[in-house]
Amino acid sequence: DAVQPVVAAAFGGRTAPRALMKAVTAAILRHHNAQAYQARPYRLHPRAPQAVAQALAVFDLPAEWARRLRLEADAPTPDRYLPYPEPGPQDPEWWAVWLYFLLVRILRLTDGLSQQAQVA
Repeated sequence: DAVQPVVAAAFGGRTAPRALMKAVTAAILRHHNAQAYQARPYRLHPRAPQAVAQALAVFDLPAEWARRLRLEADAPTPDRYLPYPEPGPQDPEWWAVWLYFLLVRILRLTDGLSQQAQVA
């Protein structure tokens, strides 16, 4: 929920394909909590926008996107970000499920590699 406006900016804002947005946001969500069906109220660290701006700068993305972070929320509904397509490849969200699984796998592999680099 917190990073969704930043993801939207990266994919073109209001014109971003809904299925793509859901796949990316769901992968991030599930990366942080694989069982996330509910969420509690949250408040990000006060320096979260600064950290996100630095991360965006690494990829030559506009640092001002970090100002779009949702710094707090009462009780976000993670379920709304998960892709639940109608059966069959004719539904654009059907493809989002495959993209979601690909992104989750990439996140898990990179996490594993980052831990190996620290051990070596």
